[in-house]
Amino acid sequence: MLIYTDAAAIAAAPPRARKESVVAYHALVLDDVGTKVEETNLKDALPSWRLETSPGNFQVGFILTPPITDPVERERLQEAVAAAGLCDKGALGAARWMRLPQGINGKAKYRNDQGEPFVCRLAEWRPECRYTAEDIAAALGVILVEAKNLPDTQAGAPGQALMAKRVEVVTTG
Repeated sequence: MLIYTDAAAIAAAPPRARKESVVAYHALVLDDVGTKVEETNLKDALPSWRLETSPGNFQVGFILTPPITDPVERERLQEAVAAAGLCDKGALGAARWMRLPQGINGKAKYRNDQGEPFVCRLAEWRPECRYTAEDIAAALGVILVEAKNLPDTQAGAPGQALMAKRVEVVTTG
């Protein structure tokens, strides 16, 4: 069975995982740690969880406390980790799907000799490891540097219009 959840709280009727429906972003999730992203690239950031989604490949999550409610701040954090090579840009977004333990990865290349799909496995669980957006950026070694405001707007939480900001990202060594 494919089992997913979302890293964001959605406020829409009916619920839809769309950018304009997101009211809070509860976890920063990085894909492909162990295969495309080296574990050492996470620097001093101790994950809240590590979920094995295929052999040797992990989805790593960092619980955000408080959750990010400003879409611009969420985008700044996500863009910073992507620019630092900690995830690919396809894994970004306000409504961020993530796998759950006991769900399956149905890709044919991960099926065992009996043809059974790979079952996702919770490798680590540290719910006490929680971060503010600023603390997780620092622990991952990324620095967010704002440049000038741009005139175009983005849809945020329902009924809000926010100024988009151009962000330069600098990684520390």
